[in-house]
Amino acid sequence: QVRLTDIMSAALNKPRETILVQVTANARMVHAATPGPCAHVWLKSMGHLDGHSNNIYAEKITSLINEMTGVPKNKTVIEFYDLHGDNIGFNGETVATAMRRS
Repeated sequence: QVRLTDIMSAALNKPRETILVQVTANARMVHAATPGPCAHVWLKSMGHLDGHSNNIYAEKITSLINEMTGVPKNKTVIEFYDLHGDNIGFNGETVATAMRRS
């Protein structure tokens, strides 16, 4: 997870302290109506997401998952969410509030 944190930090050009990675191993999932390993990734970010960038992220994430776990590339699904700072809470306030104050 630390390696994925560093890769996403570099890819999104964001400090690693702002990256959150959650891995749920051995979850029961079926993709494309076939058994076997698969991965479902949610990438949420304030900015840095667009059609061109998401293609780059998709390749990096898919390749990393394949390298680390053996999950085939065609069994990895990635969802991209562009978040607004008013919809993210951290350290007792929204990110937008903290950004306005600094």
